[in-house]
Amino acid sequence: MPELVSLLHLVGESSSPIGAFKIEEGGALEELGRNHDAEACGRSPARGELVGAEPLPMLLKRLGQDSLAAGQARTFEHRCVASDGSQRCCQVTVQPVGPGRCLWLAADISRQKSEEVSRLTHAERLGYAVHGMNDGIWDWRVDTGEVYFSPRWCEMLGYTSAEVPQQLSSWSDHVHPDDIAWVLAEVQRHFRGETERYETTHRMRNKSGEWLWILDRGEVVLWSSEGKPLRMVGAHTDVTPQKRIEQQLQEQERRTAALMQLAPVGIYHSDRSGRCLYVNEAWCSITGLTPEEAFGSGWVRSLHPDDLDAVFAEWRRFVVEGGPFHLGFRFLAPDGALRHVISRASRLTDEHGVMIGAIGTVLDVTSEHVQEEALTAQRAQMTASARLAALGEMAGGLAHELNTPLAVMSLTVEQLQAQTSAGTVSQERLSRGLARLESTLGRVTRIIKSLRSFARDGDGDPPEEVVLGGFTEDVLSFCRERILNHGVRLNVRLPEPTARAWLSTTQLAQVLLNLLNNAHDAVLGQEMAWIEVSAEGVGDGVRFAVSDSGPGVPESLRERIFEPFFTTRAVGQGTGLGLPISKGLVERMGGSLRLDAGAPHTRFVVELPGASLRAGYGGCTPPDPSVSTPP
Repeated sequence: MPELVSLLHLVGESSSPIGAFKIEEGGALEELGRNHDAEACGRSPARGELVGAEPLPMLLKRLGQDSLAAGQARTFEHRCVASDGSQRCCQVTVQPVGPGRCLWLAADISRQKSEEVSRLTHAERLGYAVHGMNDGIWDWRVDTGEVYFSPRWCEMLGYTSAEVPQQLSSWSDHVHPDDIAWVLAEVQRHFRGETERYETTHRMRNKSGEWLWILDRGEVVLWSSEGKPLRMVGAHTDVTPQKRIEQQLQEQERRTAALMQLAPVGIYHSDRSGRCLYVNEAWCSITGLTPEEAFGSGWVRSLHPDDLDAVFAEWRRFVVEGGPFHLGFRFLAPDGALRHVISRASRLTDEHGVMIGAIGTVLDVTSEHVQEEALTAQRAQMTASARLAALGEMAGGLAHELNTPLAVMSLTVEQLQAQTSAGTVSQERLSRGLARLESTLGRVTRIIKSLRSFARDGDGDPPEEVVLGGFTEDVLSFCRERILNHGVRLNVRLPEPTARAWLSTTQLAQVLLNLLNNAHDAVLGQEMAWIEVSAEGVGDGVRFAVSDSGPGVPESLRERIFEPFFTTRAVGQGTGLGLPISKGLVERMGGSLRLDAGAPHTRFVVELPGASLRAGYGGCTPPDPSVSTPP
């Protein structure tokens, strides 16, 4: 029975037993049983069919004696040639079972030995490869704790090979305390077969006390028959420079993210189609949306409905044609608040230059827009005030302009009434009188029409087709009598009667009247005072000029005369708004108002490019009034 128990124990520990035999005292062998594979191969130590360098019976006798002398089992590997001629490797175990008696168990481990050789060959190839990459090599006998560290491994940490004990603590003592636990956990995961190979990136302290980043890679190349790791090899790679760059990039990303969050302007990141991927706090504050509400196409819900088409059109141009995205539009927050914004964006491209997204900003200009509206209203009020002031200054002249034709009309009516009562009026006389009344009434009508036109704002009125000379005469009708009544000679140079132009008549009349009033005030009291007005076509545009006999504007004041509230008149005699307002009106018409510094006298010039009918208003064909256009 003890022999059976020992036999079962030996068979249980053997991975591929061939057979079991009993060695009697004196070296006699008795076969106890064999594996059917061994039978098929015809292998039997009892028959001497497993032949090695030393005859098997002699080997068993010698090992049996050693085992009996030691009182414990002996295991050895035996290379032999099987009956089929193949090379085999057997693991032989001799177990004492009593005085002078042993049990012997042979197991075929040829396949395991072949796999071990293959693994070792792979490990050697790995070693040569990492050596060529200037990496530090380590070779760890897990079962004994012995570790080999290559000279390069030691040098990487600032040591010589003589300074590094060949033991595991030489590695573990240098690993950063915050890393050692999880690194060892990765080793155990590899031992359990959860990973194909071991790989970590951790910190190690070098000889001078600095921390290096080490890429540590390895794998078990030898396992026991029970699946336990016996040998593990690997290599260290110093990745400190790469890790520092990586840390710098991460730090830069953190700083960038922080700056984007703290930026006073809204910042967004989208894909090529405009789907939102990121928005910062300022963007959310402007639009009233949360990041979750803005992501994807959610941000579109906050666009003002009237601005949708413009935003989509500009984005399509941005994607297809390139160039920056730049557009002003409005956001309508969920609480009803209206925000005016200006958005700019740049393209993000891949390595081939293909657009993959965009990053942009949203600037809240609501307060500026409100201020602009207030300034526009203030400007309109100032223009109206200047216009009323001009009307006041022209009141005397206008009264004379109206009184003269009215007196003619009154006298004509009286004459016709008297002749009618006396019965002496002839048909010819009646016809002449009526014609005179009609002509005079037309003059009055034109004056009143011009006055009404001048009194209104006219901002936003479209240009209209006018006879250039007729328009100029209509403007002069406001001030001609006033100028002549003060002894000032008025020279008028007009183009041919058929010359026509597209003009914003109301606003342009305000500008010319302001220049004429300024000229009138500048020459009062002069001997031989004169004012000259001219209108002419220049290229595809129109030029008006108002000159007077004054000495001109001093050079020191030329830059200031267009500043608001600047005036050379006495206190109470001018607002200083006429020229600035006139300049703004002309510029909104696409033209310019300037002082002709080269003229010998004072001369202001108004130029309106593209107003001549020869080229059409603004360089385009004038609109056909017979064709309706959308509002």
